Amino acid sequence: MESLDRRLQQKTLLLLDELQTNPYRGDVKKVQGKFDIYRLRIGEYRLYFRLIPESRTIEILLFESRGTIKKKTIQRLT
Repeated sequence: MESLDRRLQQKTLLLLDELQTNPYRGDVKKVQGKFDIYRLRIGEYRLYFRLIPESRTIEILLFESRGTIKKKTIQRLT
């Protein structure tokens, strides 16, 4: 996150706060073929996370620019 410009950092932190209250709000989509992994689009970046409803937590799995993420990387997420 430190390498992002200040505006994108602020937007990312704001969206992470919103995820805590409602993890399905915004541009969130379930990753096809994965049981509990979701994707949040933040401009050209993608944030992949897992919902853990029992403890009401979100586990961040991957945060990368769209161009560097490959399908194999997404398939390895467990």
